[in-house]
Amino acid sequence: MNIPPANPAQRAWLIAPSDTQLVAASVSGVPYARGILVSADCTLHVTTLGGDQLTIPFIKGYNPIAVQQVWATGSSTNGALLIGLY
Repeated sequence: MNIPPANPAQRAWLIAPSDTQLVAASVSGVPYARGILVSADCTLHVTTLGGDQLTIPFIKGYNPIAVQQVWATGSSTNGALLIGLY
């Protein structure tokens, strides 16, 4: 049985890693990404919604981690597309 998530994403946008821009800076009314959909395994340096800054592996598919920023410095996207979901 396929059960829909309790709070499915309502907005989606491309994220370009940046040392200056927050992930939601170009999306009106969106304060942060509730999760990131990635097209290939990669390693991203992020700032979480709680303010923690760390470099972590992201697997291809949906990664349910709320982030404020995906940094260019310290990230290795391996050509993956990053899509912010809110």
